[in-house]
Amino acid sequence: MEAVIESVPPLMVVYEAMDKTAHFYASSPLFPLFTIVHFIITACALRSEPGSLQFAFKHPVGSCVMTFFVASSGTILTNLMLGQPLLDCLTNEMAVFSGILVWYLIFFSPFDVFYYLCKITPVWLLLNIVEELGKAKKIMAAVEMAFGVYNAPSLLAVAVVAMFKGSGKCWSITLYRLVYYPRSAGTHELLGLSYITKASFILGLIFACNLAAPFAAKDHLLILGGLFLTALKLWNILVKPSDPFNVPQQIIWQFLTLLSFTPPPWSTTPPLRSTTPPPVSASKEKEKSEPKHLKSE
Repeated sequence: MEAVIESVPPLMVVYEAMDKTAHFYASSPLFPLFTIVHFIITACALRSEPGSLQFAFKHPVGSCVMTFFVASSGTILTNLMLGQPLLDCLTNEMAVFSGILVWYLIFFSPFDVFYYLCKITPVWLLLNIVEELGKAKKIMAAVEMAFGVYNAPSLLAVAVVAMFKGSGKCWSITLYRLVYYPRSAGTHELLGLSYITKASFILGLIFACNLAAPFAAKDHLLILGGLFLTALKLWNILVKPSDPFNVPQQIIWQFLTLLSFTPPPWSTTPPLRSTTPPPVSASKEKEKSEPKHLKSE
């Protein structure tokens, strides 16, 4: 009994320390730390795009504007859905100046010193940790803004707003590729959602549920969300680039479509998921085996 009583004070000290940490993290502003780190991560991602550096040297103004647009796309998309001013990201002149300075250092620093310094593994990990912690704060701010705009907010609508706030860069990077090289647009985010978009949606839904029917302290839930996003990013950097949501997503999809691909017992139609390849005619087999120079003749 005495041992239990003696173990209570250390636990209380740990809880108080965690509570103070969560309160400090929740009350800390986004600018300058989180905003500048977000600019650095975005500029490095765009700098590593094929042909992006040549485009920056040829069209520096266009490169700077598009880099700032991609970095601020989460705010622009969120304000668009909530009916807020679209250029709200330009109201903080110091943040705009910081973004331009970061863009210049990433693209035009002598011998690419700043870019390669940021890409050093320990520095890159630290930058990504700070960015994911800031992303959780942005998602929470978007959820609170959506609750303030809608009179009777829908949890799904609020979660969608939070999703675009947390993954705006994933949606706007296609437009950036179209500007500097139209042929390199690649696959749009809508055709294959990244883990960042899925995690932002799930986190926004949890935050919205907590605002609608509180089940945890806001500060504690916020820091847990930041740790969740940080763990996902570190896993993709250090272990293996993968989407942890793919496995449950495939299980749910296979369950929902199980009967859709199974013909009824009285039907003679083969199942859609037939593993046997279709028969190839003899003429096509001959064309495949025939050399190209003979085909042209």
